[in-house]
Amino acid sequence: LLSRISGITFYDFKESFYKPLELVVRSFIDRKYGDYVYVSRHDRIAEIVFNNAFESPDEKSYQLVKIIRYLNSGYDTDRQAIEYLIKGRLLADSFADKKLAVNIFKAAEEAIVPRHFLLHQQAVYELHHQGGDINYALKLIEESESCAPRHVLKSIQHTKANVYRRLAHLETELAEKTALRDKAIALLSQAITKRPKDSMAHSLKAKLLLEELKDFVETVDIEDQSKLRVLDSLTKDIELNFKSARELFPDDADMLNNEAEFSKFMQDMPRALSILEKAYKTNKTNLFISLRLARHYFYQQDQREEGLKIVRTTILAHPTSKEAHFELAKMLIDINELSYR
Repeated sequence: LLSRISGITFYDFKESFYKPLELVVRSFIDRKYGDYVYVSRHDRIAEIVFNNAFESPDEKSYQLVKIIRYLNSGYDTDRQAIEYLIKGRLLADSFADKKLAVNIFKAAEEAIVPRHFLLHQQAVYELHHQGGDINYALKLIEESESCAPRHVLKSIQHTKANVYRRLAHLETELAEKTALRDKAIALLSQAITKRPKDSMAHSLKAKLLLEELKDFVETVDIEDQSKLRVLDSLTKDIELNFKSARELFPDDADMLNNEAEFSKFMQDMPRALSILEKAYKTNKTNLFISLRLARHYFYQQDQREEGLKIVRTTILAHPTSKEAHFELAKMLIDINELSYR
């Protein structure tokens, strides 16, 4: 590859390039591909070398186009290299001028990169670029989804959920916001039922549900009983998503942060607490409303006993509820720990 791009011999490469950098570049034979691989000892090293060799965005774009054109996507190593070079998030961070990124995508298309992958990365680029077109991103991701093999649909649909989320942010009508979020949540819920290997679907779903809750709290009529039923459903969805994530990814930092943000919102937003209290008074047997309110009270020093009382009342109403028993156990452990401080 280096010979094809630069016209240098392997001997010249070894003596003039690799030897001076042997402390920061390691080489090995990749048994999977049966070829030598050269890797910088840290990503930052490769970044410094690339940025010093090609100072302007135009030079960087030209060099990437040049590399892609010399790669043969029929070889696994070359195809993987192209797919890395056209990562949408990477290009969005690297090129403010969209024309430079378009040139790179065009070169990848000419190199016969799988169409679904190219469309996916173009959608990611539009999603993350500061001047990205979100509606165009939706068009691209839908086209990618339509031609992708089944084994890559999870990643594409996760991006599609992110696009729906961004469209909801831009929407001014609450009903449209909710409809867009519902589409995103449906995709993520489908992914979660397949027992994912990471927390990405749970995490994005948590963010969407919290955003929906914030909009709900700002607009709801606290005296409207039908709206309180919506709160019941929304709170249940939030708590079940956290429960599922805790079971699959108990120490996941992103999910712990999502839970902390949710708790902080409930503590810092008096109107949210008022709505929660109203919902509890309306139906004290609602499991998830009860546990969320109890949790809020428990972590307020002067309302700790009230929190414990609500959980115990909830257990009487739901004697087989694992969630209620688990919540009481956590509270009792916390009390015991605090007594020895």
